[in-house]
Amino acid sequence: MTFEEALQEIKDNSHLLGAKIAMGTIDELVIYPNNENAKETFKDIYFQTLNAEEAIMPFIKEDVSVSAIVNKKEIKKRIFLTANKKKKKNELKK
Repeated sequence: MTFEEALQEIKDNSHLLGAKIAMGTIDELVIYPNNENAKETFKDIYFQTLNAEEAIMPFIKEDVSVSAIVNKKEIKKRIFLTANKKKKKNELKK
């Protein structure tokens, strides 16, 4: 998807923030590049800054996807859990 489509998807799914899933709590929705090399660079920037908007900036012209960051506090331990919205939709706890 395009960066603009991803922004709209985040807006449309902001209600998922704070939702509980099997892996933990959805803390953030992020846009990331689909290209594997770009994704690794995105992760490096994100680990350093914990700022998804800053991390995606070099890649806004590329094909992107949206995922949820689960248990963001664990990222400082270099544990990077994401949840694909489509795959995890049924795990949402009320």
